Amino acid sequence: MALLTPERLADIDSLRTQFSSEEQLTTELVRRKWLTPLQGRWLLRGHGQRLFVGSYILVDRIGEGGMGQVFLAQHRSFGRSAAIKVLRPDRRDNRRGRARFLREMRALGRLDHPNVVHAYDAGLVGRACYLVMEYVPGPDLAQVLASGERLPIGHSCEYARQAALGLHHMHERGLIHRDIKPGNVSLAEGGRTVKLLDVGLVKERMNPDTDGEVLTQAGWLVGTADYAAPEQVLNARNVGRRSDQYSLGCTLYHLLAGEVPFPGSTPVARALRRVTENVRPIHDLRPDLPAGLSEVVGRLMSREPKGRFPSARAAADALAPFATPLVKAVAETTVHISTCPTLPTIDGVTATESELSTPHDAP
Repeated sequence: MALLTPERLADIDSLRTQFSSEEQLTTELVRRKWLTPLQGRWLLRGHGQRLFVGSYILVDRIGEGGMGQVFLAQHRSFGRSAAIKVLRPDRRDNRRGRARFLREMRALGRLDHPNVVHAYDAGLVGRACYLVMEYVPGPDLAQVLASGERLPIGHSCEYARQAALGLHHMHERGLIHRDIKPGNVSLAEGGRTVKLLDVGLVKERMNPDTDGEVLTQAGWLVGTADYAAPEQVLNARNVGRRSDQYSLGCTLYHLLAGEVPFPGSTPVARALRRVTENVRPIHDLRPDLPAGLSEVVGRLMSREPKGRFPSARAAADALAPFATPLVKAVAETTVHISTCPTLPTIDGVTATESELSTPHDAP
């Protein structure tokens, strides 16, 4: 959706006489779907220019994380959709926060794999950094689980297998995801392709300047309590490639069993159980699983990292005999934008400059 075409602007001029206030006119434009609710709110606040981010127009806010907000946007020339992550306003003047966000941009720019969300562009909007990513409308696996649908065993294993291939690509480039969970595994291309989302928690393993540093979140646990590895629970900085394997194992366990591996009344209680307890074997809950699959899940979820697979690729290979092709259609498919990212640096920024600054949207 473009903001407004010249033809629509002419129509609006004729509509103005029918409404006594800008609020009423804007409400009508939203009702007619000439504007989105986000665009209408920002226009009423006098923030219309801030809807333009580089070559894109913001359409809706679709997420928010520790470092930034994520917007659905549309390219002004091509009309194609993308997801744009914008550094949160309270982090704009924080040099360290900006540096972390820019490192995230560079990390994403190194990735090029069908099972990892792509980065297409990056720049500055005033003092705020933004990152343009592939838009994957989903559904994600958390939404699939919430629907109550019982997934075929072969499809669950194929989801995990593709996710493992995406992780292997990241690991080969010195990156660790750190937050693999159903909500960060989305389906694209009619449900046939898995995409790893939210690499905002990504940690660079090979860079001495960032070794052991939390890039985008601080706290005792980076990740999600139901899926974090035991070593991650004990020390948020003590993560490696095999930590991602454990989280993937928890995700596959949830898909197969319909429940998280370690239930509990609080996130802390659930997280600490995995430090002191072995997971209940998945075949206790699913005796219909094919022979050998329970052992693969158990190895992914070994309490000791050395007990897991030597690589995510090895995990993918172990899952392959149990996986079946994904043929189920979903409502939407991924939209690709054919551009190549030019990623900025913290000083002497190589990026698109603008005097705009994107406001925090309060619905």
